[in-house]
Amino acid sequence: MYHALPCDTAGEHALATIKNWIRECVIEHEECDDGSLRLLPKRILEIEGDKLLLREDRTEPAHYACLSHCWGANGPQQRLTHGSYEIHKEGLIIEILPPTFYDAVQLCKRLHLRYIWIDALCIVQDDFEDWNETAGLMAEIYSNAYITIGASGAMDCTRGLYTKLPMRPKELGNAPGLFVMPLSRPHDDFGTLPLPLLTRAWVFQEHVVSPRFLHFGPGFLLWKCRNTQCTETGDVSSQGWAPFFYNLLNNQFPEIASQALKILDKVHSWHRIIEGYSNLKLTYDTDRLAAISAVVYRHMKNRAGDRYIAGMWENSLLPDL
Repeated sequence: MYHALPCDTAGEHALATIKNWIRECVIEHEECDDGSLRLLPKRILEIEGDKLLLREDRTEPAHYACLSHCWGANGPQQRLTHGSYEIHKEGLIIEILPPTFYDAVQLCKRLHLRYIWIDALCIVQDDFEDWNETAGLMAEIYSNAYITIGASGAMDCTRGLYTKLPMRPKELGNAPGLFVMPLSRPHDDFGTLPLPLLTRAWVFQEHVVSPRFLHFGPGFLLWKCRNTQCTETGDVSSQGWAPFFYNLLNNQFPEIASQALKILDKVHSWHRIIEGYSNLKLTYDTDRLAAISAVVYRHMKNRAGDRYIAGMWENSLLPDL
């Protein structure tokens, strides 16, 4: 007997899995965010029919999604600038959005989410002051999101969220009833999966502070919350994953940032974070400190009386150097 595990991350089976993960997280996980309505960021995108409208200073609390994605070599063609501001307020036609933005908006519709935050469309890209102000709010923006959608298998926003892979049967056993199951993954070892998003420095903090992070990889979904890290086939182990990503970005990261690494003190814990973060890529190296600001914010809660100074802490300057 064959049990077909779908490989289409855009399909109804995948959607049902996502909804179930969200439901379990919100209702059953005591350590996870309870899914209550939150204040919206200064700018947010409202999904209204066939348009995506830029909204400002909305005061009513609501659920919203964030999109985490790779910009690629040239970045998205569609961006918010001073010159395009009024056009964005009047509404962008969803059908002509870059594929990754389009897929994320359509997923929000299927999840009955009215709002989405996308950096390229919510930060004024030709205004350094606006960029600098928003960079300091990343912890708040991502931690208040109902869910963060990760275009984890895409090098840029032209690739979209979804992939569909052929099924290949794999025999698991021969007991009566059910024991042949399709191998629906391009790799048996999740540590070798090509996930360009996880090489980017900005996603480090997005992953850390988001209460729920949904990765769309090549033919698979990967769910991460503070309780669980799993795919459709079950929990993900540390085998094969880059150590800092498993240790720092798995479901226990909030505790790691809060001194839950029992074998390490605060100083060594910070060194582990910086060691992993330093290996990640940035389009602009000047973003290096800004891209870890949300991690600093979380770590600061357990360093009362200490002062953060450009990647180091006042009470441990010599070891940090």
